Amino acid sequence: MTTTDRQCVDPYAPEYLADPHAVLGSLRADEPVAWIDAISAFMVTRNDLVAEVLADTGTYSNHRPADGLTTARDDDVAEALADIRSGGWPHRAVIADEDPPVHDAFRSIVAPFFTPSRVRSHYEAFAGICDRLIDRFAGATHIEFVQAFAKPLPLHAINLILDLGSDITTDQLDAFARWRDSAVVAVGADVPKERLLEAERDIVEMQQFLAARLAEAGTDDGTIFGALRRGRVPAGDGGERPLEVAESLTILRQVFVGGIETTTKALAQTMLQLDDQPELFSRLADDAELRRRVVEESLRLSSPAQGILRTTTRAARLGNVDLPARARVFVMFAAANRDHEAFPDADTFDPTRAGLGRHFAFGRGVHVCLGAAVARVEMQAALERLSARLTYRIRPSREVAYNPSFLLRGPLKVHMDIVSKERP
Repeated sequence: MTTTDRQCVDPYAPEYLADPHAVLGSLRADEPVAWIDAISAFMVTRNDLVAEVLADTGTYSNHRPADGLTTARDDDVAEALADIRSGGWPHRAVIADEDPPVHDAFRSIVAPFFTPSRVRSHYEAFAGICDRLIDRFAGATHIEFVQAFAKPLPLHAINLILDLGSDITTDQLDAFARWRDSAVVAVGADVPKERLLEAERDIVEMQQFLAARLAEAGTDDGTIFGALRRGRVPAGDGGERPLEVAESLTILRQVFVGGIETTTKALAQTMLQLDDQPELFSRLADDAELRRRVVEESLRLSSPAQGILRTTTRAARLGNVDLPARARVFVMFAAANRDHEAFPDADTFDPTRAGLGRHFAFGRGVHVCLGAAVARVEMQAALERLSARLTYRIRPSREVAYNPSFLLRGPLKVHMDIVSKERP
C-alpha cells in the first residue's frame, strides 16, 4: 500500500465498514504501523506488534478523559450534552479507562463475578434462556436471527449475572436494549447530533435505574451491587476510601454493555460462518469440545471488538516507526487475528486449527475483557440448544449489513429459513 493509498484509508467509509479485511490485510503486509489521516491516529495491524502494545501498559496507556458518552465536535453540541448530563452522574475513569494500579483496584471489586468457574455455573440457566427464546419462534419457517435470538440472549444473561431481578418486565428488557445500543452508538462511528443527544438521555436513564438498585443493595447481599457498596480503593492519603456513586455507576455501565455487545455480534457472525457447514452444526448439540472450538475460531475470525485505542505516554519505537508522546494508537484485533504468520490460512474458518486460544478477540494482558467468560459460555450454550432444536439456511437474497462502526463489528440482521427438529 502506497503512502497515497494509506492516506486515503477511511475507517468510516461504507466500503471499509462493509468489509475491512482487505484494507487491514494490505496495511499489515505493507505498513503494519500506519498513520491514518481520517482518525488522526496510528493503526497497528501485525499480530506481534499488537501483542507488544498490549503488554506494555507503561508506554501505551489505556487512560482516557472521563468525558461521558462522546466528545462534542462543536460548542452547541457540547452545551446540549452538558445539559443532559447534569441530570445524571459524571463518567469516571475506572476499569475500561484506566491503567494499573488504579485499574486493578477497581477491577478486583467486580472480577469475582466474572471468573470462568462462576460463569460456567450459569451454563444451565443460559441454556434455559436459549430454549425459551427458541420456543418463541417454534413453528416459524423464517426468522431474523439477530432480533429473535442474538440480541435478547445476552440481555437476559446480564440480567441474571447482575441480579437485576427475576420480575424484569418486557418493557424493562426493551429499555435495557435501548441503553445498550446508546452506550456504544458513538464508538468508532460517525453519528448525527440528534442521535448523540438521544443516546446521552438514554445513558442518564440507565444511570438512574442502576443508582436506585445500588441504593437498595446491602453490603453483604452477595450481588455485584453489594460488592460495589463495600468496595474500597486507594485514597490520595495512602489509605482507602469507598467508591463514589459515579464510579460505581461507570463500572456498572461498562459491565452491562461489555456483557452484551460481544456476544450479540459474535453469535450472529457464527451462524453466518456455519451456514455452509450443516453437518458440523448438527454435531454441536452433543459435542462440548467441538462447541468450545467453534466458539474460539468464530471469535478469532469475527473479532466483534475490532480494536482498541491506546495513547503513548512517551516517545516510542514500534516496528520501524517512531511514535511521539501522546500519539493515538489503534491496535486492530481484527487484523492481528487474521495474520497468516500467527494463524496459517488465517481467513479460513477452521475449528480444528492449533492455538485457538491465542486470538485477540477479548484483548490480552491486564486489560483483557472482563466479560470474556460470559461471552464464551453464552455462545456455547446457544450453539448447543440451537443445534439440538433446528436446522437453518441463510437467505441468499438478503445482503448482510454490518454495524456502522470501525471498532464494533457485527451483522445488523441475519435472515434465515429454519426447520425445527425433534430429538430423542
